[in-house]
Amino acid sequence: MIDVKLGGWLERSLGNDPWSELEWQGARVTGRTGEFQLHYSCRSWPDALVTVAFEDCRPVGVQIDD
Repeated sequence: MIDVKLGGWLERSLGNDPWSELEWQGARVTGRTGEFQLHYSCRSWPDALVTVAFEDCRPVGVQIDD
């Protein structure tokens, strides 16, 4: 989902292991069972915060703020 949101940028720009670019920053629990968010930074885009939202423990959306 993250790579789709970035238009394939991670894979095209970073080659063999693009996911090593992402560094876990934290989590936000909403209080509802199975609903939470995970936050990541990107080493080559330091101003960006990547948020992956989960519902029923499944990823449902990606937001990128810079």
